[in-house]
Amino acid sequence: MELFKFIIPYIPDCTQFKYFSKAAGKDVRSFIFDCWISVLAMLSSFEPGEVSMTLRGEFSPNVELIQDRLQWSVILKISDDVSEGVVQALLQNGPVGSFYEFIPDDSSAEDKYRYRAVAEILRREKTIKPKLSPEENKAMKYVQLYYEVHLFEAKTENDFLRFDQVLSNFDQHVRFEIRLEPAKVEHVLSTLTDYIYLLMSVNHGVEDFVLPGMEKSSKGRVLDTEYEYSKFRDYKRDPIADDFLRTMEDIHEKFRAPQFNFDMRVFAETEEVATLMAYTIAESAFDKGQYQIISHDEKSPWFNGLVASKKNGSHSKSSHSTKNFKQPPTGRTNILRQLARMASSEELASIFRLPVASTGSPSTMYKSSDPGANFRKKYLQTAGQYNEAKEEGILIGLDMESGASGDDHENQ
Repeated sequence: MELFKFIIPYIPDCTQFKYFSKAAGKDVRSFIFDCWISVLAMLSSFEPGEVSMTLRGEFSPNVELIQDRLQWSVILKISDDVSEGVVQALLQNGPVGSFYEFIPDDSSAEDKYRYRAVAEILRREKTIKPKLSPEENKAMKYVQLYYEVHLFEAKTENDFLRFDQVLSNFDQHVRFEIRLEPAKVEHVLSTLTDYIYLLMSVNHGVEDFVLPGMEKSSKGRVLDTEYEYSKFRDYKRDPIADDFLRTMEDIHEKFRAPQFNFDMRVFAETEEVATLMAYTIAESAFDKGQYQIISHDEKSPWFNGLVASKKNGSHSKSSHSTKNFKQPPTGRTNILRQLARMASSEELASIFRLPVASTGSPSTMYKSSDPGANFRKKYLQTAGQYNEAKEEGILIGLDMESGASGDDHENQ
């Protein structure tokens, strides 16, 4: 595997004239969002294991200039079988390349800070233990736990500016990452299909769904042929099973589209901040609360594994919410839980994107029209030029809006 990392010096200001022509006369903001959808479509065309892509926002509270605090970057991993040209096709020469600058970064990928907490964003899960016994309904021998996971409902207008606003209030290091890779779906899809089959069997009025090993009783009827499946049986119905069935059928239908494994996490120095920022991001990106937040501190048995997967850029299938699972899930349910970290391009379109700005400067990062944006770009390209410009008293970003000079800001 080969790794490519790029730093984003500033985000596009949708009100700038130069972007109107690039958007072909359409609404610039919506056009940029569509460009990220195109990136997702390109990523979905690869086979599992060929490519992964990470968008990362790193907040450092103690830097000199307040708009230097949030640094966005893009990280691509490609297998040896994939051409390096894919990187340029996805970024610099792709749809988003007209709106973002991608500056190669060869610095070490090692973490500079020790995070002590992490909060994950997942699809929302729900579990209920059936009330019926196998004696009351023989399907209960195979359905020992009702499990469902909900589709993300995207908020198309997410621009990450709420994240910027809330983040500006904190004085601790915070990192947000969303990592995607094409998913290998055969095993989980087969398990999901079997599970739907079992849920159908719970309340089906006649034995159209014959379970392996289930006793077949004709209730005294003489069957016409051995292929006749109208074999009545005694059972108690469980209406809850139908609710779970409908939700899982919706999930099954989404498998017509390519699926991604995703990892969405906020790392911070305290669990409270990690959790708050995860909720801030999720509320901005997803509608109707169709998500869940699972948070861990250093004492959690899953914390070290999540930190390790962050360092090596691998997908994690571990950790669960004690709200839904008092004990670690096993068997079929453990396989189905992979669905909580799997989604289609349509679901992820509102969160797999870099920020977009309009009027007003962001609090923690530069937009393209800020006076300091180009100097930020030069600094990232060739260290030193930016500092020389700052020392000459050039006004930067929010300093310009407040009427303060660079020196005044540094003394605040």
